[in-house]
Amino acid sequence: MDLFILYLKNYIIPLLLITIVLSIFVLLLKRIHYEHSKPFRQDVTNKAEDFLTEMILSRFHKKTINKKLLEFKKEIPLHKSWCKKLVINEMIRFKHSLKGKASESILFYYQALHLDAYSEYLIRDFRSYNKCEGFYHFQSLDYKKGNSIIS
Repeated sequence: MDLFILYLKNYIIPLLLITIVLSIFVLLLKRIHYEHSKPFRQDVTNKAEDFLTEMILSRFHKKTINKKLLEFKKEIPLHKSWCKKLVINEMIRFKHSLKGKASESILFYYQALHLDAYSEYLIRDFRSYNKCEGFYHFQSLDYKKGNSIIS
């Protein structure tokens, strides 16, 4: 019994205290990082929403569309997965709120920004959560070209 108390006093309790302090420190750092990046993410959300609204609800020539797409790709970090998810979710939101020809143009921008490749990557991932998210993208956007990937 004395040996157990000795181990408890000298090893187990200090180890638990160090673990708790490190966990609190990591959680605080994560929260600080989240609060620091929140305005940037909100800015990207606003840019994506403005871009989609402008492109979907107005008619442009092909040259103008390509120019606007290049500008949009330069404005936001579309190479990051969180940004791709954000833009796809905005597209899904637009698709559900719009009907007719306006909702059909969403698929054009989905392909033009190569977000279909990202959804395909998610489907081919071994984690079930990512697979479900990729399926959700294809299903919500009514992406018919994705049927060959799913089957």
